[in-house]
Amino acid sequence: MQFFLHLLRHDLTRIFRDRMMWIFLLIPFLLVPFLRWGVPLLGTYWPVMRAYDVLVIGMIIPLITISPAMLTALLMLDEKDQGILDVLRVMPVSSRTFFGYRIGLLAVLGSLLGGLSLALCGLWEYHLGHIMAISLLLALYGPLIPLLIISLANNKIEGVTLVKAINVAMGVPVMLILLAPSWEIVSGIIPFYWLYKILGAIHQGESMVMYWVAGMGTTFALFCIAYSRFSRKVFRPD
Repeated sequence: MQFFLHLLRHDLTRIFRDRMMWIFLLIPFLLVPFLRWGVPLLGTYWPVMRAYDVLVIGMIIPLITISPAMLTALLMLDEKDQGILDVLRVMPVSSRTFFGYRIGLLAVLGSLLGGLSLALCGLWEYHLGHIMAISLLLALYGPLIPLLIISLANNKIEGVTLVKAINVAMGVPVMLILLAPSWEIVSGIIPFYWLYKILGAIHQGESMVMYWVAGMGTTFALFCIAYSRFSRKVFRPD
């Protein structure tokens, strides 16, 4: 336990030294209050927004959830650029244990931030069962993002580009839902799509189980693919 606390202090020290990374730390602290009070306030001035509650919630909550994941991905790419990962390989634990600590921490943070965001959401009151189910899905988002970024990017600059691409991908299901509903299922390969469907089912009083299973399956499949590529790229025989 003391070793993992040392790793956590190491991560926080590096994060606070890079001002660009502060943005990702601030995102949850800014968006949770905005979702709780800001969005409902805007809805009183522009009532038409209330028709899109599902899309608003579905876009904001993943941003809150994956902000620590994006931060971790950039941190790890920065460590790779500076050769720190090579140093970490000679530490008294295996590389898989070191990265497992980060992946596990991101899963916990993703679940907690997602559950907190849903519980404090000012647009809709979610039952505990709904919050727990969605939090489990969001827990997969946390590890998935850094695995995707690190497995595809070779340096921090490419990582920042991929962060932007992921943010764009989050908006693709929204555009299809609004502009081409008959084609929205095409975005089913994007895990965020199923969150919109889950929230939509809840708001309409329908069962969300089918969408939750599809979301978990899609996200887990991408996780396995990304982890396989990540392992080949990062791990060496310990």
